[in-house]
Amino acid sequence: MAGLPLSELGVRPVDDPPLEDEPGALQRSLFSRAFSFRSNGARRQRRLVIEYLHVHEDADLSLGVFCLPRGASLPLHNHPGMTVLSRVLYGDMHVRAFDWAEPAPGGDPWAPRRATLVADRVMHAGEEPALLQASSGGNMHAFTAASSCAVLDLLAPPYDTNDPDKDCTYYRELPDSGGQPGTVLLQAHEPLNQDKIVRGPYGGAHIATKPHAARTIVH
Repeated sequence: MAGLPLSELGVRPVDDPPLEDEPGALQRSLFSRAFSFRSNGARRQRRLVIEYLHVHEDADLSLGVFCLPRGASLPLHNHPGMTVLSRVLYGDMHVRAFDWAEPAPGGDPWAPRRATLVADRVMHAGEEPALLQASSGGNMHAFTAASSCAVLDLLAPPYDTNDPDKDCTYYRELPDSGGQPGTVLLQAHEPLNQDKIVRGPYGGAHIATKPHAARTIVH
């Protein structure tokens, strides 16, 4: 996965127009986007369009590419029981990721739950893929495009919308006055005014899985 070239996926890098030539322009842009999502839609702004290229899916894994224009975001979400590999194909992407710091509260799935911040950094093209697992590595994460970028995501197993324990849940951050440094409260919610995700045509190589073997082959 680390060495899979863009040409095999039918992905071409997108050049951004330059930011205003003044210190802090990029940081202000990212903060503005993050504020919009963390305030649960209280601040409205133009929605950006994220293109999703569906590469492959079977019972064991799914593989796809998210192409994000600069400033676009994927809100904080989880990967229940999954192992996930994420590789930035081109550009730069800010990731903010958490793991649970305490057991789930019983009875109320919407009750806030304490989580530990495990990543708050910019990932760059050419880096090794980021690995997250069911209980470590930042199982819940949010992406914001620091520049126009594409990220290849491999999920094992894939989401299952027919199983509530394997479906995607979105979260928002809440202040955690009683927690330790590096912890926040996360609450399940339905994000408002998130950027629109559209499915684009995949024009790359065909992906096949070898029966009874834990490897993927590119033809």
